[in-house]
Amino acid sequence: MNSVALAYRILLRFEKNPDTNLRHLMQAELGALAGNRAAAPYRMVAGTIRHLRRLDFLLNHWSDLSPARIEPDIRVLLRLGLHRLTAADTVPDHAAVNETVALAPARARGFVNALLRRAAREGSAVTTRLVESITDPAVRFSIHPDLPAETKRFNRPSGEILNWLNREPVFHLAPAPGRTAAELAKRMRESALPHRRVPGLSLFQVDTAGPVLRTLVGPGHAFIQNTASRLVSLAAARHAGKRVLDACAAPGTKSLSLRALRPELILVANDLRWKRLTRIPGTGKGRDSAWHRTCGDMNHPPFHDVFDLVILDAPCTSVGTARKNPDLKLRISGQRIAAAAAVQRELLRAILDRFPGASVLYAVCSFARAEGEGVLEAISCDGPLETTDLGPWARALGFKIHPEGMGITLLPTEEMQNDLFYLALIKRASG
Repeated sequence: MNSVALAYRILLRFEKNPDTNLRHLMQAELGALAGNRAAAPYRMVAGTIRHLRRLDFLLNHWSDLSPARIEPDIRVLLRLGLHRLTAADTVPDHAAVNETVALAPARARGFVNALLRRAAREGSAVTTRLVESITDPAVRFSIHPDLPAETKRFNRPSGEILNWLNREPVFHLAPAPGRTAAELAKRMRESALPHRRVPGLSLFQVDTAGPVLRTLVGPGHAFIQNTASRLVSLAAARHAGKRVLDACAAPGTKSLSLRALRPELILVANDLRWKRLTRIPGTGKGRDSAWHRTCGDMNHPPFHDVFDLVILDAPCTSVGTARKNPDLKLRISGQRIAAAAAVQRELLRAILDRFPGASVLYAVCSFARAEGEGVLEAISCDGPLETTDLGPWARALGFKIHPEGMGITLLPTEEMQNDLFYLALIKRASG
């Protein structure tokens, strides 16, 4: 099966169940491919989903039928074909058309051929004018209608945040505990893996995750961690005393990062599901180990009040990671944000009550206000909070931020290529 046919198969599966986790679906379909064979279908699928509503708009322009009246399997195929024609790609238009038409059933082959050839004939200039004519940001940026309003408080140029979420992702590598940045850089050079060092974070930026997983992450030389997640780890390392609880640790990157940054800490990595904890490698097993895994429900924390810092990277909508999870921006609604915020409030309240002497580093990979500052505002109604302003420090490291009041939201920063996170360092006010 060629790359286009494989991409089409994945897109059909996603169309039949749009609540499917796209990342898990692609791992299931592409994980066994050797070499770089997964890269092309991955980019085709991710790009089609990333621009889905815009593609339907273009499809409506070039077709005598609305997308809703086109058979679902043909609509999916046309989206894929239009994406290949309109994306910055090295595939000639005639090849993109022919490869797409070859996948169409006989009954629709003429329709698919005519529509795609019309799109190719009108070219990129017409496509650009059509896209620029779209006034609805939910269509132009292929995002849930509830999300554009979430970006207005940042006082950034119109569309800047939404454009950022539509860009292809990059990935960042951190040296595994016991490894150095110099060792990791040497291994990447030996693997002929193009990379760029991110100043101040001991991270390396790479443009693809496939070879990374096989040559570096799998053998335990490195782990993947976005710059925003790294900032949370650096904040923990900066403010930790001796004992740290990572309350919702899976998949474990913050614990791994903190272990590398502060190996002397007593660190407990906890999660609700043990299966997710087993993905965290290198956990200490001996009695004297300072690195432990536990499984517990943080709504009822099963620990004594012995920690000076608790990291609550709370379960969230993850909409701030939409660059590498483009399906999220299609389905994260205000209702889902509200449901996530309710869970976050209960978790944070339980942790503050159980560990009154600890500082809590609260973080979510979301730019929705209800999941960030809104949670802290609700909790502060129970009693005043002491806050530490992380803004000046984050700016000094090179991040653009939006001060929210008690915490900060990370804004798009070209040098950092970061996801959009909220983080705050708080504790119950004494007395």
